[in-house]
Amino acid sequence: MDYLKQYKSFINSYYLSEGVRITIGVTLPAVVMSYFNNLSAGIIVSLGALCASMPDNAGPVHHRRNAMLVCDIVVFFVALITGFASGNAIILGITICVFCFVFAMIGVYGSRATSIGLAALFVMVLNIDRQNHGWNIILNAVYILAGGIWYTILSLSLNSFRPFKLAQQALGECIQLTAEYLRIKASFYEKGDDFSERYRHLLDKQIEVHQMQDLVRELLFKSRDIVRESTPTGRILVMAFLDIVDLYERIITSHQDYGALHAHFDDTDILQKYRLIIISMANELDEIGIAVKSTKPYLQNEELHSQIIKLREYFTAFRDEHRSAENVEEFISLRHILDSIEDIAARIYTLESYTTYDKKISKQFQGKIDYEEFIVHQDIEPELLKENLTLHSNIFRHSLRLCIATIAGFIVSKFFSFGHSYWILLTIIVIIKPAYSLTKRRNSERLLGTVAGALIGIIAIYLIKDKSALFAVMIFFMIGAYSFMRTKYLIFVSLMTPYILLLFHLLNPNNFRTVISDRIIDTVIGSSIAFIANIFLLPFWEHEQITDYMLKMITDSLQYF
Repeated sequence: MDYLKQYKSFINSYYLSEGVRITIGVTLPAVVMSYFNNLSAGIIVSLGALCASMPDNAGPVHHRRNAMLVCDIVVFFVALITGFASGNAIILGITICVFCFVFAMIGVYGSRATSIGLAALFVMVLNIDRQNHGWNIILNAVYILAGGIWYTILSLSLNSFRPFKLAQQALGECIQLTAEYLRIKASFYEKGDDFSERYRHLLDKQIEVHQMQDLVRELLFKSRDIVRESTPTGRILVMAFLDIVDLYERIITSHQDYGALHAHFDDTDILQKYRLIIISMANELDEIGIAVKSTKPYLQNEELHSQIIKLREYFTAFRDEHRSAENVEEFISLRHILDSIEDIAARIYTLESYTTYDKKISKQFQGKIDYEEFIVHQDIEPELLKENLTLHSNIFRHSLRLCIATIAGFIVSKFFSFGHSYWILLTIIVIIKPAYSLTKRRNSERLLGTVAGALIGIIAIYLIKDKSALFAVMIFFMIGAYSFMRTKYLIFVSLMTPYILLLFHLLNPNNFRTVISDRIIDTVIGSSIAFIANIFLLPFWEHEQITDYMLKMITDSLQYF
């Protein structure tokens, strides 16, 4: 593994940008308010900022803006209602039940709506144990609203300074995923007959590539500034995206009978030479992806061109020496592969030229594209919600499951003196997902991450005595946690746990050991409830849905062709 390349890729990724943005948005209100001796209010404002950041995932800026504004309003009313309901356990229980069902059901409108629902439940949970009265309840909700508005303004302001940056980062990520896909294709030229495992990796990576292509497609074709072709940068980004999609399709269609190739050529070095040159092309794509992310030009690599010429010469001589009636079909396959290599290399050179953002290149863009054909619109129709109010809907079952599990967690927390309702419920809400396999993985990762994070936090507190240094370490954990929040859940939990522990230690150093033990126990209780609920409460197993997905795939493919 090339760690320098991995480092450069991560440093220029939108995941790190998002981590830094959320950290600034969440930390700054608390720091500023503490300067004016009102840290408790600052923490509440930071909570509102954190909620607004949840639907602020990568996508067209007007989608992000609308989602954040809706989220700000929703969490304000949720904080208000929860505050008034918290004085009575029965009313609070009914509130928890209704909110969990409603905010889980809005997941039918897509991932951004799911994030808004999660933010609303997050605010509900963290206000359960707060005993506010009268105007303090309203003031608490206003602080949360102020934090949400602050983060919304921050995010939109950063986007106005660099309107193309997110699209460039996503496009660079798409190019690098295509490089990884090509690298897996190269593995088929290695000796060995275990093609099933390689095909599994290939399909997994294919899903990732398609998901990233969908994101870039939305960023480019739903962003009005880019679609209007108002700048050379926008035109070049569209050209680069169309070309990387074409290149990816070319890689997919270059499939061969690898078993037959190995049967005839495993005793020679021809397949190894093919493998090495495909890896070289994948490395080139990696460098182009990093260049697109960092907006730095990547100079054309002449070595790849010379390698292809040498391979063509070697293939001609090898064919003349080894060709026979038995292997003529395999030599035709090798020639087709070589033709594909040359074609893909030519497309790579074109992609390299885009990294210069030369205005002359941007003028080559024809622009005669119906962008509506490339994007999918998510309509917010009440009818869709009605259609899913049935046990045949996985979202409906998930909503009921979450509703029952959170009520169970709330009741259980009242039987233990150490139980904290908010932490148990938060664990349940974060872990329970519509898919069983995802919930199972989240459960184990949550437990493992909590224990690992607690150890990291304890070591940091034991070794570092200076509060300023501890605060700096906490900021580091925050950036890391928010950077991996949407990609690596185990890393996210492992970094989020010490960040929370350091925060509690800085706020109340005398109660630190109790905080650690309580959090671990609460996590175990919440994880256990989530695990039991996912197995016994209206389960909807993935293997039962495969037939429906296959039928939909066939129908969609038929419509496409």
